Amino acid sequence: MSIKNLNTIIILLTFLLLMLCNIGMPQEVEFIVTDWQNPKVSEKGQTDPHAFHVPFSSKEAAIKNNKIIYENFCLLNGQWKFKWVKTPDQKPERFWKPNFDVKNWDDLRVPSNWQMEGYGHPKFRNKPLPFESDPPKIPNYYNPVGCYKHIFNVPSKWKNKELMLRFEGIKSASYIWVNGKRVGYNQGGFEPAEFNITPFIKIGKNDLSVQVLRFSDGSYLENQDMWHLSGIYSDVKLYAFPKTYIHDFYVVTDLDEKYEDALLKAEIDIINANSFGIKGFVEIDVVDETGYSIINDDYLAKSFEIEPLQTKKIQLSTLVENPKKWSAEYPNLYTLVFDSKDESGKTLEAFTHRLGFREVELVDNILKINEVPVKFNGVNSHMHHPVHGQAVPLETLREDLLLMKRFNINCVRTSHYPPTSEYLYMADELGIYI
Repeated sequence: MSIKNLNTIIILLTFLLLMLCNIGMPQEVEFIVTDWQNPKVSEKGQTDPHAFHVPFSSKEAAIKNNKIIYENFCLLNGQWKFKWVKTPDQKPERFWKPNFDVKNWDDLRVPSNWQMEGYGHPKFRNKPLPFESDPPKIPNYYNPVGCYKHIFNVPSKWKNKELMLRFEGIKSASYIWVNGKRVGYNQGGFEPAEFNITPFIKIGKNDLSVQVLRFSDGSYLENQDMWHLSGIYSDVKLYAFPKTYIHDFYVVTDLDEKYEDALLKAEIDIINANSFGIKGFVEIDVVDETGYSIINDDYLAKSFEIEPLQTKKIQLSTLVENPKKWSAEYPNLYTLVFDSKDESGKTLEAFTHRLGFREVELVDNILKINEVPVKFNGVNSHMHHPVHGQAVPLETLREDLLLMKRFNINCVRTSHYPPTSEYLYMADELGIYI
């Protein structure tokens, strides 16, 4: 073989290796000034939706679930630098650059709605739009923009991990930069938006910039009987996964004909973000309030083998004998424990999720929970606070649910968007149908 042919082969192999390393890796996205008036664009750069969890380094730590000493998670809530302008054209030029001077900007608490903090004004609407209708266009003479800047720290222990930046709620449309790099775009006003920022961060201080538009073409779908507010109104989360991690999970508890024993079925999506293949296994356990396992074999386990930069779906199932059942009257909950390990048995990540065993059926137009007919005494509920707007404190949400229980209300109709995940967890704990 000639030297020329050998060099050609080396170049091709190098190119293929680089391509392989880039498959599935997040890249800078393209920002277009008309994204927020283009019905074909609702997001850019986001991870696929999934069930959220906080990863721990051991099963024991996951079961304790001590929020004070989270090792792979932090909230970016707090005081951010903030600049409000009346139209997109008036936003500060290139404010997303890390060295942009924000000394003269205001301080704004995140999460919050900027109207509740003195910027612009809230509007209440039912059927009429808050602006003249010309879909998908938004009037250019009044579409306030909030520019946010925040410095966050990435600890050295997160080196060689996958870092996720998650916004639980931003209205109505938003562009996100990390260290001046275009991370993503979001237009799901009442849905989480999560971005893999691994290639954009560095150990130590990092610069986060967010541009939020009050109105977008999505505002035509947000026209509900409610106060129209804007901004980063829910938690901003930063957390770190190992290079091989559980991305999503789905669990079903299917009671038998006697409504006694339950078939527990779990479906798990595992992502391998390494440039090499990996083998391992996942263990699942269900424990009661005393920490005792209610699974006959103490835990379920299933092995996996995942190619580089690929996702693997695995399924597990087991029979659980006569667990306590969940209902509004008896909200019995167990702790579901996930423990993902490498081939040697070392834990990659572990986490928990609260689990209730129940069967929901519609029989002869009668809704039954665990074979018992249920009458719903329900209310409609908006996520709204007279002082904080849509950034409702968790204490207030819990007080609302406790008040409902005292007055024999057992059902909440969320109007007209998903509530926060914490609201659902509290409803599970207290016994409220959602």
